[in-house]
Amino acid sequence: MEGVQAKSRNKNLHSSDVASDTVDGAYAAFDEIPDDIILEVFLRLPLTDLKSCFKVCKRFAALLDLRGFGEQKCVRDFKFSKNLLHS
Repeated sequence: MEGVQAKSRNKNLHSSDVASDTVDGAYAAFDEIPDDIILEVFLRLPLTDLKSCFKVCKRFAALLDLRGFGEQKCVRDFKFSKNLLHS
């Protein structure tokens, strides 16, 4: 995941438009979860669930749209060679 991580390291692709909801007085602070962690979770999801993630929020859509994420997903899920993807 080094290509995607390098682009998102030390920064999150979100802004103040990401909502935090209150549940029993505690804040669900998704905006505090680092992008690298979210990308690792996305890599483990089936493609059908990733389609739904695009609709969750702008941050998730931006992360899924990062150059390199699709390549990493193909390499991980389908055992594609990186050379095959670039030919």
